[in-house]
Amino acid sequence: MEALISIKGTQTYEDQEPEHMELVTEGTYDFQKNRIRIGYEETEMTGMEGVTTTFEIRPDSVTLQRSGAVISKMVFRNGERMDSLYDMGFGALLMTVCGKKIAAELGKEGGKLELEYDIEVEHAAKGTNRYLIEVHPKKTVQ
Repeated sequence: MEALISIKGTQTYEDQEPEHMELVTEGTYDFQKNRIRIGYEETEMTGMEGVTTTFEIRPDSVTLQRSGAVISKMVFRNGERMDSLYDMGFGALLMTVCGKKIAAELGKEGGKLELEYDIEVEHAAKGTNRYLIEVHPKKTVQ
């Protein structure tokens, strides 16, 4: 279904002030019994214009996949370290993520997803990312 997606994020890296981001955008929401997908197009505001972002929520994991100008697939499971490549077109970086909090309250009409994870880039830069994603059915005007 077409959906209105609200994303609030905080990125905290060592020796830096936290960065906060808020975005409200239109996207898609697909609810199935064992798989939920949330998808949207990134904008100039996020610095990733030309990128499609998809969250796939399963009972044991959340996968964040990006395609287009950036290609990336990160899998989050509580307490597990997972490696992935983050390809920006001109080069790729090794990303390691470790899920700290994954909480999904999602049903047929949307809901919310909380995702918090630690991140390392090339085994060096360390930080924590937190996202609160809320999904609501898009109301059509008649």
